[in-house]
Amino acid sequence: MRPSDASKLLAAMIKARLPALLVGPPGVGKSNLVDQSAEEAKNDLFCSFPALEDPTDPKGFPWLSADKDYADFKPFGVLYKVLTSKKPCVWFIDDLGQATPAVQAAYMQWLLARRMNGRALPDHVTILAATNRRTDRAGVSGILEPVKSRFVSIVNVEPNLDDLCQWAIKRGRWTPSSIAFMRFRPELMHVFTPTQDIVNYPSPRTGDHADKLLRLNLPPAGELAAVQGAVGEGPGAERLAYERVYRELPSLDAILMD
Repeated sequence: MRPSDASKLLAAMIKARLPALLVGPPGVGKSNLVDQSAEEAKNDLFCSFPALEDPTDPKGFPWLSADKDYADFKPFGVLYKVLTSKKPCVWFIDDLGQATPAVQAAYMQWLLARRMNGRALPDHVTILAATNRRTDRAGVSGILEPVKSRFVSIVNVEPNLDDLCQWAIKRGRWTPSSIAFMRFRPELMHVFTPTQDIVNYPSPRTGDHADKLLRLNLPPAGELAAVQGAVGEGPGAERLAYERVYRELPSLDAILMD
């Protein structure tokens, strides 16, 4: 599904308070889609990162009662913020596939029953999640079957040139030359090449990094190395060559005044 269609689906999911899972390669913009959808729906956004958690994060921390007669699970961190929220919000569980099976299982009751250990999610909370694929070499070993089936929809997000350019224009994120380069070399929008080597590849995310680097007015040699470090050796050289031609073009105002 192209990002613009996924964005419309997320808007409907947030309105209906239904859980959805976005799936796609690294750098395609899944997290940005959730962030943008929450913002457009005027929902607060709370982010959990289960790859860095253990089961107590979504379950709560065991703690003795005041009379020390029993133990209860006390919510803390992001879970506490979600449970005590007063306004419509999105609880975004990012990189779910990188979590251990025990952590994935700890989220199951929140996804379907929306309650655990005597506590319930407020009605204004929507759960959205994202993950890379097993083939992406992103540390994803899979997602438990009962976890997958608790999402109302699993959506595969694919990069799309028109959507990327519209996002860049609407958000004012990129210089005109970065958008023009994507139009000039659309095949370099997303070239996902998982490797054990410590190099980057062209993607919407790394293209955004390259745009930021080109704004820094770096020395020529340093600029080349930096841009290649953002999007890869060959694509980086092409991007910088395009930028240098763009910089040498006369301004339109000067042409009109002549």
